[in-house]
Amino acid sequence: MNTTDNIGHLIVISVLVFLSFVFAIIAVASDGWSSALPVPLLNYYNSRAPGVEQRAHLWIVGCVVLTILGILCLCISAIILLARFFNHGKGRAALGGVLSIFAGVMFLVTQIIFMVQQRPQDVYYGYSFALEWVAIPFAWFGGGVFFALKDSEFLK
Repeated sequence: MNTTDNIGHLIVISVLVFLSFVFAIIAVASDGWSSALPVPLLNYYNSRAPGVEQRAHLWIVGCVVLTILGILCLCISAIILLARFFNHGKGRAALGGVLSIFAGVMFLVTQIIFMVQQRPQDVYYGYSFALEWVAIPFAWFGGGVFFALKDSEFLK
């Protein structure tokens, strides 16, 4: 019984998960979310920048937490993928796919919260906002390709 993975699938998943990870990290750590938010989301809570209210908005903290949760899911998915490169982690492809898709859902929920709080008619969205949108399909497609891997030992 041949249980080795197709190297093409592994490379495609690696690229998609890596791009989603990088775009999400840049999005949460940079200051280009909107014209009304002059500081990065990570620094908003401790921000003393002029024009920024001194009290932290709970929705911004929620956006940061959801994005970091998605990044952690991508990290676990990447660990599973790394194990698959060395023919370990059999039976875990479904878990890696679900985690990658879950990360995309977390990024989507972050975007929805941000768009509800920062209306398009009130502000201009920046490049960080766009990067998080780009991270969503990469995470979803990476999770979908995870399911193409053979799992002969799933739940055994």
